[in-house]
Amino acid sequence: MKIIYIGEFDFTRLNASTRRMINLAKALIKNSTNEVKLFGYGNVSQLKVDGFEIKQTKRGKNKVEKIKNFICRGGHFVELLKKESHIDIVIYYGSSSMILTSLMKFCESNNVKFVVDIVEWYDYSSLQMGKFGPIALSTHIAMTKLIRKADGIIAISSFLYNYYLRFNKNVLFIPVLVDENDYKLTNGNNVKFAEGKKHIIYAGTPGKKDLINLMISSISNFDFEGEKIQFHILGPTKEYLQSIISQEYLGESIICHGRIDQKLVSSYLQASDFSVLLRPDKRYAHAGFSTKFVESLINGIPVISNLTGDIGNYIVDGENGYIVKNLNEESIHKVLRKVIELNKQELNNLKENARNSGVKNFIINIYSNQLQEFLYNIKNEKH
Repeated sequence: MKIIYIGEFDFTRLNASTRRMINLAKALIKNSTNEVKLFGYGNVSQLKVDGFEIKQTKRGKNKVEKIKNFICRGGHFVELLKKESHIDIVIYYGSSSMILTSLMKFCESNNVKFVVDIVEWYDYSSLQMGKFGPIALSTHIAMTKLIRKADGIIAISSFLYNYYLRFNKNVLFIPVLVDENDYKLTNGNNVKFAEGKKHIIYAGTPGKKDLINLMISSISNFDFEGEKIQFHILGPTKEYLQSIISQEYLGESIICHGRIDQKLVSSYLQASDFSVLLRPDKRYAHAGFSTKFVESLINGIPVISNLTGDIGNYIVDGENGYIVKNLNEESIHKVLRKVIELNKQELNNLKENARNSGVKNFIINIYSNQLQEFLYNIKNEKH
């Protein structure tokens, strides 16, 4: 099969979205004759990443170009498709009505099967121009009207899988996937944290989706001087943290590392004892699937988390992480007490269990045959 996989992401800046596309592409070609090309959205027109040929529609450099190309990007993707020889399947990662409409028309006219890879359901109020803006409207139409009409749907969460299964018989659940070779455990880790303390880490940009402020205040109030616990924060600046929480809460236990090279994140994770993921009980938290959660486990780091989405299917309290029962300081303090009481052997067992959970549930090999069979059946399905 020849498969074109399209996403609105710049592959010169790898992130969770581009990594999902690359890892699903790896799953699609593993032990097969399938050909996969990736289309992105950036100013470098052609490049190669992990052996995959990537073509990109132009994003633009000035404001006028960017607005024009943003509006027309669906048509630009179609123009790239027209330059390809025989295509069996087009996969679109996203939820833009404009792009969906353009791609669906092309596929219908050219007898190409169309599949959507859907990974989140945005909180409309968080989108540009708010919940009544054009982007929110476009996303709502895509999520509730257009995506269900695709020949097949790949859903990142049980929430999305169950939602679309009501409207489409060809739905496949594929969570966050990782290439195990990208996450080798290193004994000679260059990152060293203070001995005699438990180290908790958060890596990423919290925005409104992660309740990092609650963890900061909870740890500060629990161990302000940082005698037993240190909370390492990668990504946000100290100024940003001070803008989302009172100055008085930034105790000695809170260490802000700021932006670091993406290649070093695994080293910081593996130098830590726990990662943290706290999210509100909202639709977007249930519809998505946290890459941070998966990357923590695959790096052998147990997770402190409340239960949203599919997390409860993978975390076992006291075995590969700890569950925060309620989003308040009292519940977090109960977990922190357990953390500081762990001896070295108990902590090593948690870390080993975390790594095993990651390998068991999220590596590419597990889903490769299932994904290939799913698309092969769609390719041969008669309208």
